[in-house]
Amino acid sequence: MNFESGDDMQNNHGYKIIKRRILSIVLTFALFFSMLYIPGMEDWLPDTVKIMPMNVKAASPISYRTYPINTLKDLYEFSNYYANIDGQHADFYEEWKYADLRISYVGYLELETEHEFVYRDENNVQVSEFLSYIPIGSADKPFEGKVTIVVTASYYEFRSQMPLFEYIYDSVDILSVDGGVQQLAINRTGSFADKALFATNVIHNTRDGATSAKWNIIAGAALTDEEENITSAYDFSGVIASLGNNASIDLTFENSSKGTDDSYSNIIANANNVGLLVGTMGEGSTLNAHLISGSNNSWTVTSNGGNAGAFVGEMKSGSTLNISADASYNYSRSISVTTNGA
Repeated sequence: MNFESGDDMQNNHGYKIIKRRILSIVLTFALFFSMLYIPGMEDWLPDTVKIMPMNVKAASPISYRTYPINTLKDLYEFSNYYANIDGQHADFYEEWKYADLRISYVGYLELETEHEFVYRDENNVQVSEFLSYIPIGSADKPFEGKVTIVVTASYYEFRSQMPLFEYIYDSVDILSVDGGVQQLAINRTGSFADKALFATNVIHNTRDGATSAKWNIIAGAALTDEEENITSAYDFSGVIASLGNNASIDLTFENSSKGTDDSYSNIIANANNVGLLVGTMGEGSTLNAHLISGSNNSWTVTSNGGNAGAFVGEMKSGSTLNISADASYNYSRSISVTTNGA
């Protein structure tokens, strides 16, 4: 057996301590620079230190472009150009994919299948032009911009025969001028019961950094006689017809679709699933709904070929519905299903 002298043992022990400290510093150095990678740093680090650069995928910031809606015609033109109705705006979608629709029009926006615009052209000649509002978005080009209501108001009013959007991503913000969630009052006009109030299809946005939208909607009654200030309530097919797979939204909703002529809006679908809030919730979708008591407490839900539910017509596998409401909210509803009812 070999024994070291006391001095040799002490020197050996001191050397081991120093060695461990140097190794600790080197490892700490390597760990730090593996998190903070600098191109070319391998050239000046010791060979014993291996650098593994970290690949961090950052969310790409969205650069929105302002599209001013100063007149009703501006909105009609945007909807037509987006859909390329005239065949002359094929590049419009790519140019305005991230449009910020900044609505400064004072009053209400009336969306119709045919609306007459009378104005004077550049030669001061009076011109009459008919345009149709096309609900914004399509299956291959869902709306991914945002809406900003520049007019200061507790709510902004639409009087519409159809939904505002045909296809819209679940990340689209509808904002007030101060950046908060803007409440929209959407009043159905005319007998277009089989159309959703706000959107036909809400699609999940898989883009990095996309977050769930918060929407605040009031269903109201439409002014049918301006001289006598009479309003009438027309039926509609829920707020949203279809919430796509994995889509997620927060929806605050008030049903005040009662006319001064004592008419009430009911929720109707001819051949599809229908509910007050959503007709069909896709697989893995989430709806967080807050219900506010409104003037229409007598609505019913009817489907003539699909599933009908008080709030959602059909919930697919893995979908989640969370509902909260004012204390005075009346949950009891009359449900009528002709076939395939749930």
